[in-house]
Amino acid sequence: MARILILFLINLMFPNLLLGDVISSQVDDLSYRLPVEIKPNFYELNLTVNLNSNLSETDFKFTGEVKIDIVAEIQDVRSITLNMKNLTVKNISLYHSNKTAIKLNSTVYDDVHEFLIIMLDDKLKKGNNYLLTVSYSGVVNDQLRGFYRSRSADKNGNLIYVAATHFEPTGARLAFPCWDEPAFKAHFNISITHPKSYHAISNMPVEELKVENDMKTTKFKTTPRMSTYLVAFIVSNYECNEDGMFRVCTKPQAVNQTHYALEKGKKLLDALNEYTAINFTHYVPKMDQVSLKDFSAGAMENWGLVTYRESALLYQDGVTTTRTKQSITTIIAHEFTHQWFGNLVSPEWWTWIWLNEGFADYFQYIITHKVLPEWRLDEVFVVDNIQGNAFIADAGENPRPMNKNAKTSQEISSLFDNIAYQKAGSVIRMMSHILTENVFHEGLKEYLKQNALNVANSTNLFEHLGKNKKWDGASFGKIMDGWVNNAGYPVVNVKRNHDDELQLSQERFSFYETKNDANWWVPITYVNSSSMNFNNTTPIIWLKPGRNETIKFNKAEGWIIVNTQQAGYYRVNYEPEMWKLLSMQLNSDNYENIHVVNRAQLIDDALNMARTNRLNYTVALTLTLYLERETDYVPWQTTFRNMQFLHNMLRTSVQYNNFMNYIRKIMKSVTSQVRYKPYQKGEELDIVKLLRINAMEWACRAGVDECKDYTNREFNAWLSNSSRS
Repeated sequence: MARILILFLINLMFPNLLLGDVISSQVDDLSYRLPVEIKPNFYELNLTVNLNSNLSETDFKFTGEVKIDIVAEIQDVRSITLNMKNLTVKNISLYHSNKTAIKLNSTVYDDVHEFLIIMLDDKLKKGNNYLLTVSYSGVVNDQLRGFYRSRSADKNGNLIYVAATHFEPTGARLAFPCWDEPAFKAHFNISITHPKSYHAISNMPVEELKVENDMKTTKFKTTPRMSTYLVAFIVSNYECNEDGMFRVCTKPQAVNQTHYALEKGKKLLDALNEYTAINFTHYVPKMDQVSLKDFSAGAMENWGLVTYRESALLYQDGVTTTRTKQSITTIIAHEFTHQWFGNLVSPEWWTWIWLNEGFADYFQYIITHKVLPEWRLDEVFVVDNIQGNAFIADAGENPRPMNKNAKTSQEISSLFDNIAYQKAGSVIRMMSHILTENVFHEGLKEYLKQNALNVANSTNLFEHLGKNKKWDGASFGKIMDGWVNNAGYPVVNVKRNHDDELQLSQERFSFYETKNDANWWVPITYVNSSSMNFNNTTPIIWLKPGRNETIKFNKAEGWIIVNTQQAGYYRVNYEPEMWKLLSMQLNSDNYENIHVVNRAQLIDDALNMARTNRLNYTVALTLTLYLERETDYVPWQTTFRNMQFLHNMLRTSVQYNNFMNYIRKIMKSVTSQVRYKPYQKGEELDIVKLLRINAMEWACRAGVDECKDYTNREFNAWLSNSSRS
């Protein structure tokens, strides 16, 4: 009602408004959300673009016409509001489905809310369909957003331009007037007219090609129902490496760098087809991966046309590093996961963007692990994703909850952060352990099936996963509410009550002074020195909001480790005596009796308890002395990251030499195990290569003579070879 009143007042105040008039100062009170009285069903989008490299900066223009089949959702609609930005409207028409013209009163552009508002003289009737046609023009910009231009080169190295799109989250409105919110799903017919020396690709396969003079028109098949931010098209001189429905496209001189993405991409897509039980080609019959020289994100999951930075897709054997190869693989897995989580089922609003990014973050490790188990990414997830990203961002000065509303384009863009990605992925991993993998898997398949081609929110997800199951009288939704609606995460404190009892309490963990507003249902798992079943990661008890819990645990039983395989998204702190018992176990010949992930957890928790003054550094560093025996990548990855913090704090202090002595002491075994000089190609696992990279960096930094001698020899040999060539 408020919106209608404001539009009515605008019409009274400005009765002679013309097409394209801007009145931003008068409509600041409007919501940034589109009204729901009109919904789009179908877009027919026709664009014409010229990419001559001789064009001046101001001449990279395009023209467009979009025909939108819309339906009135309520009775007597007097205005149509859709999104638009940086476009010049030339003409607007509106027809009833029976071909009767609907008279327009005035048209307003609100540049604050990025609205095109069309006032009508005639009322639209509920349930009736209408055809809205908008002719317009715009600029193929250089801002890497919307419809933009990217530099490329022909086979002779000459500069040419590529036209590409990047619409997430609110960039489609820069390319065509539209209902640019994820819930307004529709079908799209896209047609692009471009120089005939170029070719165009889009979400769907080509349906028809027409050449007229120096221009070519490429028409594509109709898309499934999809959100506007997933629409994509590229006009380029690119060449493709293909295998059936699968292609990898790039600039002509780099096609020989696409084989890895083609091979691994097919395997990852097959693994996701199997896991979701929904075949990708049921909705989109092809998969294109395209590299772009100028690209703002790492990659973008457009349905059937995934775009990447060149460095995130192209691979050269013998040139690309092992770490970059792993990054390329997990980025492909991330974007392919989105074809289901985000494209097939989209978030109802950006509040729930973590339903896209969290699942993509989680499966980029888990699906890649299915394809390449020797990388051990199921374990690496803990040290890189939880400890190395989520725990740090979520303990910052002012973290946000996973569910957070946003209004403006800028606020929406700010939601694409460590919380939406790494924290959400970590919480999703916790869900799988709470439910068990089988229940979690079946619930996800049902979630995708029931919400296909539609939108969802966190409540929908929890209903499908929980399936009316209760834990201590609480539904899965109630349990998860604190995790998605509270900022931060808990540390569970384990203290001895009596000789036969341990008390568990929770508080919020933060690197800053913060209110202790711990309000989580914490799933408690544990093992002890007499019962070391590290495979049981389902909750044994629940630590509820505002309550302490006790565990029967006789002092004679020795040590206990809470949070088996760090299945829960929380830290653990113990009394000094328990830390001492854990340290003794690690510093024994039987240190490997503790699961490798929990060894990494103990290192990370101990050092972060010390960092926040919850534990004396002497206790924490004594525990890490066991690393003299450790040769596994996972605990060392945790160690190197934590050592970087200590290095930064101590490098200008009088204790720095002592710190370097400590580093040299704990690294003797690992440097001996991985060696400085690699084995011959193909004789060792990638995870060993990654460990060597980190170990060499720290050994040389600590002044280990063997490391310095080796790197000097290698550098001088390279220098000698370079001078001869």
